[in-house]
Amino acid sequence: MIVSSSRFSLLPFLWCCFLSVLLFFGFAENNAVHADYEAIWFGEPVMAAGQNLTFTLNYPEEIQIGEIVTLNLEIFSTIAYEGAIIRMVLLNPDHETVDESEMTLNLNRGRDDVAIKWDPTHLQPGDYTMVILIDYVREYKPAIQECEIYRVSTGRWQQQIDDVEAQLVGVDKSIGAGARSADSSGGLESGFHLRAKIIRDSLASARGALTAQNWREADKQIRYADTAVKELRAGLTFSAMTPEKLIRPSATPSRLEIRDGGFYDGMNPYFLIGAALTDASGSAETEAMTMDAQLAWIKNHGLNLALLNASPTMDTAALNDLLSALARASQALEIPWILQFDQGAEAGALMDRWPDLIEDGFVNLAHEGFSVDYQQGGRQVFSALGQLSRPPFAVSAARFPQFKYDGENIREGFVEQIMTLYPDRQDLNRLWHAHLADFDEITIWGEYPEHSYQNQRAYQHEWQRYHRGLILRFFSGMKQDLSALMPGIPVLIDNDATPFSAGETRTTPSREEMAALMDMDGTAVRCSAGESVYAMNYPEAQSVISLMHSYKKNKPVFILDADIDVSGTDDPQKREALTYSVVWEMVMSGASGMALSPHSTVRQHPEALAAYALAALDVNRLAPIVAAFHREKEQVAVLFSEASKIMDNGVPHLESAQFAFEGASFAGFPVRFITEKQVEDGELADIKVLILPSTMAVPDNTFEQLSNYVEEGGMVARVGTPIPYNERGQSRSDVIRATGNTILVRGLNLPTEYLHALDAALVSGVLAEIVRPVNAYGYPIEGVRSRYVEHDGEMYLYIINLRHTPVAVHLSGLSGSGRDLLRGRDVSFPRELTPLDPMLIHLDKQEILFAVSK
Repeated sequence: MIVSSSRFSLLPFLWCCFLSVLLFFGFAENNAVHADYEAIWFGEPVMAAGQNLTFTLNYPEEIQIGEIVTLNLEIFSTIAYEGAIIRMVLLNPDHETVDESEMTLNLNRGRDDVAIKWDPTHLQPGDYTMVILIDYVREYKPAIQECEIYRVSTGRWQQQIDDVEAQLVGVDKSIGAGARSADSSGGLESGFHLRAKIIRDSLASARGALTAQNWREADKQIRYADTAVKELRAGLTFSAMTPEKLIRPSATPSRLEIRDGGFYDGMNPYFLIGAALTDASGSAETEAMTMDAQLAWIKNHGLNLALLNASPTMDTAALNDLLSALARASQALEIPWILQFDQGAEAGALMDRWPDLIEDGFVNLAHEGFSVDYQQGGRQVFSALGQLSRPPFAVSAARFPQFKYDGENIREGFVEQIMTLYPDRQDLNRLWHAHLADFDEITIWGEYPEHSYQNQRAYQHEWQRYHRGLILRFFSGMKQDLSALMPGIPVLIDNDATPFSAGETRTTPSREEMAALMDMDGTAVRCSAGESVYAMNYPEAQSVISLMHSYKKNKPVFILDADIDVSGTDDPQKREALTYSVVWEMVMSGASGMALSPHSTVRQHPEALAAYALAALDVNRLAPIVAAFHREKEQVAVLFSEASKIMDNGVPHLESAQFAFEGASFAGFPVRFITEKQVEDGELADIKVLILPSTMAVPDNTFEQLSNYVEEGGMVARVGTPIPYNERGQSRSDVIRATGNTILVRGLNLPTEYLHALDAALVSGVLAEIVRPVNAYGYPIEGVRSRYVEHDGEMYLYIINLRHTPVAVHLSGLSGSGRDLLRGRDVSFPRELTPLDPMLIHLDKQEILFAVSK
């Protein structure tokens, strides 16, 4: 190995005795496998900077065996150093030193370049860590970079595949013996057997990748299988094989009912958790094969739902062939499926016919020509569904629908409504801050100066309310037509994951109106690793599901597009933990079903895919308990105002409402949203604590109900001066009075302030004591989310640490221990909760002790 250092030219150094022969993960000579591909791969370096000195390691991503590796060090120092030592250490997975070499050189102030030549020919196949250390001043900590190195070969990969397969034979025997000793059905649906199936799937993918010479994919799949089989063997060895781990969920029912806000197979609650199909184009023959393969993939991963995105405007014959192929495969494998009308699926093919269809950046469902074809195509598809061997479980009428109704007839209809509401034009001018000489001067879409009446609050309220009325009319007619054609098939729409996004109301339907109209509530969610406070992007997805669940508790909430992104971390364990936690967070927030998005990166990582499948299995084996959480009535509510969402594009109400939900969710009590319509319908009677975030406007009837709630002693946590305007932007002369049961939210209107406000409300005793997480001083812990429920006389606690780091947790209430039904472990508190490790604890009952004084 040759090392050279220079300020602007290279000075050669000779490395001595680098890399003795190592046999780690090697093979005996008589068992050697011919390697078609051999290479050295480098991972991402991890840097620990020194004091006044840092360096960057530059290296090739991959080199072939026989090549000389050039490692370039760019060293930056603020002071010149004499006699600095550069040391390279190679470690095996047991952190044992394989080889160690060093050199001494003088470093200049500023930048020095050091080139290291390394011949890895004698490095045996295996995994290593290369540590490069610069030790320059005794009083300073060395600057260090660690880089993973992998010596890979097809021979070693094939040997690893054979080793894992041999281990799986013993695993199958242990699973069967454990199931018999536990007197449980276990079988194909047990968690252990599902893990074994997923490992076999991963090995099959690895073989295919080796054949295709996709070395990176093969290595990823083999590494997962090798790690997973070791974990599975350990789980079998140390598990008591308790029935809670081997309970077999009911087989996929032929027909599910919608009841009590969820899905039911007879008397048993059931959760539909599956995946969207990834391809919906091509010939009928290709589709038939693709459909069979994809349905088999879903079945083999223990999932119980398939979702197809297709446009009703596509070629009728091709669409019928596609649906027939899916129905046949679904019937053969007994997998329910959902059809989703996706208006964007055929948009590109229609641009020649309607070039203005997506001129606003979205497929405009209000487009006169496209709208007619879309609805007509939907009716034709629904008529054909009855002829299928297995009709869909449900149909989504649109995916992320957006509308822009425009044209003279729309404008005239709006003007007519305004004339009815405001027959006196002068009154309208005063309200709109306009100078209309005639009602016919009213315009709708366009670019206007900021001060123009079209950008005033009163105008936007009237226009958006009218525009949303047109959208409601569109879906009302479509829902009526579809339900008449196939009365047994539920209809819903897939809302985008944007209810807390500013300006959304301009082109989207009212979610509350859609919840009342449709048979189920549909939505998308976006879940990923957290970049700041939390280990996941909390509460973006949870607040969406909670909002949808709050609209109509008698209707299921279905996630038609679960876009889970695990690409934000390179750690397989973190990807696994994130995926498993996301599924549990979604169902505990109120979802009764979900389909993994075709764009989700979960599909690209076997450990994440396994976590998704195992979470689906666990949810259904514990379905009665999860359903009990869904039925629990929330006594804490956050006001969600449609009027404030329209006014000023929802600023600041939307962010404040989401902050309020986030902070309140850590107090241990279930939290819902309550809308203006629900307030007017009397639902405040069930609310013990009402949170009023920054709310600019509500209708007068809503304001009156809120004021009455406060005057009658209702507990309210709110900002300083709430709700200064009505829905048209007119100032109010009265305010909601502060009482002894009013808690003012101080500070920066952030989640922490809402958590403190809710904690103050709890001290008053307005909410009954429950088992919930607290710190050593009895305060709620920001970042630790929990839910408590009593079901069939037993107590259950769901708890998860959403922080990046472990946190010490105590429990308040009448229990401090129990059994985690997810991992099959006994737990007691106080304990340290690791990040993204959800638990559903069957709590031990404790007797209340009375102290009798003398």
